[in-house]
Amino acid sequence: MKNFIKSHLPENKAKWKDFFFLFFPMLVGSTTYAFNGFVDNFMVGQIEQGTTALAAINSWTAIIMGIYIGLSSTASFIMARYFYSNQLNKATELFKFRILVSVSIGFIFALIAWTNPDIMIKVFLKKPKNNILKNINAYNLAVENSRIYLKIIAIQWILISITLNFANSLRESGHPKGPMYWGIVSLIVNITLNSILMYVFKFGVDGAAWASVAARIFAFSIGIYWIISKKVGWGFWPWQIFKIKKDVIKDFFSKFYLFFSITFAFIFITIRNVFYDAAYPVGTNTLGVGVSAMSILGLTGAIMNIFTTTFSISSSMSAAIVSKFLSRGQTEEALMEAKRLKGFMFLTSTSLSILMFITAIFVPKFLFLSQVKYEEEKLTFDNIQNLKQVRDSLFIVCFYYPIWIWFSSSYRSGCSGKKGFWFAFVDLIITGPIQLSWLAILSYLIIPTSPIMQKNFYIFYFLFFLSDFIKLISIEFLFYKYKWNSSIKKIKKKRMKTKIQNKIVTSRIDK
Repeated sequence: MKNFIKSHLPENKAKWKDFFFLFFPMLVGSTTYAFNGFVDNFMVGQIEQGTTALAAINSWTAIIMGIYIGLSSTASFIMARYFYSNQLNKATELFKFRILVSVSIGFIFALIAWTNPDIMIKVFLKKPKNNILKNINAYNLAVENSRIYLKIIAIQWILISITLNFANSLRESGHPKGPMYWGIVSLIVNITLNSILMYVFKFGVDGAAWASVAARIFAFSIGIYWIISKKVGWGFWPWQIFKIKKDVIKDFFSKFYLFFSITFAFIFITIRNVFYDAAYPVGTNTLGVGVSAMSILGLTGAIMNIFTTTFSISSSMSAAIVSKFLSRGQTEEALMEAKRLKGFMFLTSTSLSILMFITAIFVPKFLFLSQVKYEEEKLTFDNIQNLKQVRDSLFIVCFYYPIWIWFSSSYRSGCSGKKGFWFAFVDLIITGPIQLSWLAILSYLIIPTSPIMQKNFYIFYFLFFLSDFIKLISIEFLFYKYKWNSSIKKIKKKRMKTKIQNKIVTSRIDK
């Protein structure tokens, strides 16, 4: 056990320092982005059915972000390989490709949001089964707020498609401070504009949406400045974006299984909200007056995201550390660094989990997070009960978070190698069919027969995430027993050698 712990931690002060100075700017940048979501939830929480509306639309944002992250994570390992093997021309081509594809996807979703928003909204907001007036009023108000918010926030989807790739490309090539700085600036802009629009000019959910869009425009502007001023070596002019070499696209599609896995994992995670909403819909009083799964998850997610930013960081650090060694043919060093990175990420996530636990204790005192208002014709939140459910749900996240990071680090490192297919396959199967089936059993078979679970969302939440232990066992088995750390450099040499041999054989036959 002692040797195991020692092998999973940085071996000296210098290594701890290297990891920390790579990790800290990413942590600040990711945390400020999460705080933007928290600010929106806080501001919108003052509006009747605003939190429910935001949770419904953020479900679509999560799906879109999943596609972006899938694309970016797939490209990140290739980008790191290009950068650390001094193939800057290819790094530029890949950067153009990831921007082009991301923006195209953002535009497609935005067009749907602008032309037919109700199609998207009603996926995650289900109409109450009863015809009680206050429940119908609550649902209609949630839909109207969702409609307003969606049409504006769709602009942000396009902007994020660019800024996310800016940030990840900088991190993968050893420039983590840029995303940190523009994350801080965008947070300040978001808070300032939210305060002005919602408190001074009395905007509704549209005020929060416009503030988020403005913050993302600032991030976009600073990102362009950073890439130009730092001369990163892989920037390009906009009119060059369509000039992409085929071999770079081919390299990306060689890891398409990773894009497919990560993207659909995010989609499956978001589909969970449909089951949550079916189990605890808007308009029922099982959890408290007006308290639903969407209202709980909206606030839980906003707070949780502040402390769980290491998910995105583990991908960038794996690309910057593990892929670097694999691209140089240093397979054993790559494995050792992957183990050290696992231990480092586990400790940081445990520390953040403790901070989240302390914060969760005081959540029922944060009455400003959701509105207290009672009227005959409207359904409003039982504020105290809602916040207690949020607190208990956060306690569940605190328990699971270090476990998630442990196998997530294994997964990211495993995918950085040439043989990452099985990591992606296992993650997709468990996150998709297995966990959704378990969630359906809980939602439709167990909850209707359990009065305790009907009144306590956190029990339902805890039981569902027990299924993650299947993922933990499967991914850890692959990490320690499957030789994923094969040399990218060695594989390239073998291909070159085979081509030369084929040419020699062909020439002999000709003679």
